[in-house]
Amino acid sequence: MRHNLLLYILLIFSLISKAEGVDSLQLLLNKKTHDTVDVLRIIKFGQKNTPNNPKEALGFLKQGLKIAQEVNFKPGVAKAYVAIGYAFRSMSQFDSARVYYNVSIEMFKKLGRNKDLITAYNNLGVIEKEIGNFPKAIEYYIQSLNIATGMKDNRGIGRAYSNIGIVYRNMKNFDKALEYQLKALHYDSVGNEKNSIGKTYANIGNIYLEKQDYTTAVDYFERSLKIFGQTNDKPSLAIIYNNTAEAYSLMNDFKKAMQYARAGLELAEEIKDPMLKGLNMMLLGELNDKQGFYQVSEKNFKEALAIFEKVGSTTKMKDVYSGMGEMYRKSKQYEKAIECFDKYSGLKDSLFNSDFTAQISEMEQKYQSVEKQKEIEILKQSENIKDLQLKQKNITIYAGIVLGAVLLFFIFFIYRSLQQKKKTNELLANQNEEITRQKFIIEEKNKDIIDSLNYAQRLQENILPPDGFVQKLFPESFVFYKPKDIVSGDFYWVEPNGDDVFIAAVDCTGHGVPGAIMSIVGNNLLHKIVKEEKITSCEKILDSLVVNLVKYLRQEAGNERISNDGMDVALCKVNLKTGKTQYAGAFNPILVISQSGVSEYKADKFSIGRHTYEAGYRFKETTFTLEKGSMLYLFSDGFADQFGGVKGKKFMRKNFYALLKEISSLPASVQKERLQTTFYDWKQNITQVDDICVLGVRI
Repeated sequence: MRHNLLLYILLIFSLISKAEGVDSLQLLLNKKTHDTVDVLRIIKFGQKNTPNNPKEALGFLKQGLKIAQEVNFKPGVAKAYVAIGYAFRSMSQFDSARVYYNVSIEMFKKLGRNKDLITAYNNLGVIEKEIGNFPKAIEYYIQSLNIATGMKDNRGIGRAYSNIGIVYRNMKNFDKALEYQLKALHYDSVGNEKNSIGKTYANIGNIYLEKQDYTTAVDYFERSLKIFGQTNDKPSLAIIYNNTAEAYSLMNDFKKAMQYARAGLELAEEIKDPMLKGLNMMLLGELNDKQGFYQVSEKNFKEALAIFEKVGSTTKMKDVYSGMGEMYRKSKQYEKAIECFDKYSGLKDSLFNSDFTAQISEMEQKYQSVEKQKEIEILKQSENIKDLQLKQKNITIYAGIVLGAVLLFFIFFIYRSLQQKKKTNELLANQNEEITRQKFIIEEKNKDIIDSLNYAQRLQENILPPDGFVQKLFPESFVFYKPKDIVSGDFYWVEPNGDDVFIAAVDCTGHGVPGAIMSIVGNNLLHKIVKEEKITSCEKILDSLVVNLVKYLRQEAGNERISNDGMDVALCKVNLKTGKTQYAGAFNPILVISQSGVSEYKADKFSIGRHTYEAGYRFKETTFTLEKGSMLYLFSDGFADQFGGVKGKKFMRKNFYALLKEISSLPASVQKERLQTTFYDWKQNITQVDDICVLGVRI
């Protein structure tokens, strides 16, 4: 989506500063002698101009590299390699970019410049992310994270976490993406990095945008705009205006979408940034297309295309042709549509067929020239030795014979050793080949398993009530739902029934795949009991759930494959008009926080499952009336049982209750954010021990 590109440009603009004009730089390049300051000025100019004209910038950067090599300014050489890599990356020539980045990494290692290594590994991660090699991208980001952690560099740690979060967002693993963005937000806040906080808010907004939770997305974009307004970061403001416009467009609120898009365009024109202006014009073209204003849309697209042609941005030209072709198709201008789609296809192919050989060959020639110079020196030394041998021929002839005999002995000895070593190497090579083959098989199997689990996750998420459905029934509500693994044994269930709404938080036996299967069974049984069996009493619903589960899992006595699988449940029925509430629980209590205080309603001390069925236990319900404005919380035990903190102990239920009491007066969305932040701060690097499900609704 376009907002991925916008954040990418935001990162660029946060790293560069204003530089000289082309004329003054040309005078600088024409100087007869240069120093390290000149090198840094040339590199900074190249970086500044890369987003708008990467080809021209590349020419300046290569001259800067040459000057840095001439004055033997090694840090400048390394920085030039990074800047050249960035220029190639901007032109989508990823192979060339990768070569230059890797050379810079080797130089930074030798120079001991860990701060620059953090950036270099992040750059490699960006390349792998752009070409869709997500595991490799995360590997590079983790290398960056490890260095930043060792240096206690909060900014570097936050940036690495944010980049990992972006990869997970591209993989559509939104829970993981949100987890890492919240980690980034924590470290940004510790270092009081306002611009980084603004970018992280924007990243979180984009996650919610892709989750189709547009209201929350706009909320985070507004937070980002507030910060960039305080720092007067106009390029960033322009980009977030675009993101916000896209959110409102997806909500079909075109009036607000156009307001934000025009605000972004005004800023782009004010700061005289052609790329940002082009992106804004493309967005306006899409918005006018959606509203059926095809003539205006065509004008917007053509203006965007002219800008991208001028700066030589093939990638953006491709996007414009795609949008314009769709507009022509909808307006039944089929010949123009076909022409645009043909140009789109041609540009798309060209991006993947660029010839990178010349650039790599240039690097190889530099290395080869160094090797040839070494060979010349060796030949000169050989000639000197030969002259000396001729002068001393009579003296050394007998010594030569003796030396020859000794050499023959050593040659024989070395020959035998080499033969043995050859056999050993062949054996090792065969073993390495087998290890590589097995590694490939394992990686393929792991990929298949992960793909299957991700698909299962989407199925499970589709069964759960969407956030919009819950918020329609309870406008002030939240769900903090975080599986331990990809799929979860916890689930939540919300079912309207006339003026009543059933709400449940359920913790099934196990987690991962077994727990997920149990959660689907539990969800289906609850629906069947209420909708088909017409049972509306909380205690009787749980009694029926016991019977149905035992039958479904065939847990009756005599079954050789009998299991003890079951679930813990907190179930409420809330009347939306009167606030009258029923509650029944199987091990899972609930918490009510109002102006009158904090009330815990305890559950029966037995679970939904075989033992309860065989013992003939019956659940008991409690009835009470919720005050207006009070918060009702249902939850599993995953949050309270999480290990963490300084001593690696459990969070504990009393601390969980204290946290809920502290945040209960806040808006629901902020309560959810506080729960997430507290959880990640507590857990740190300790593995999550169980699935987590917390529901909060305000009456």
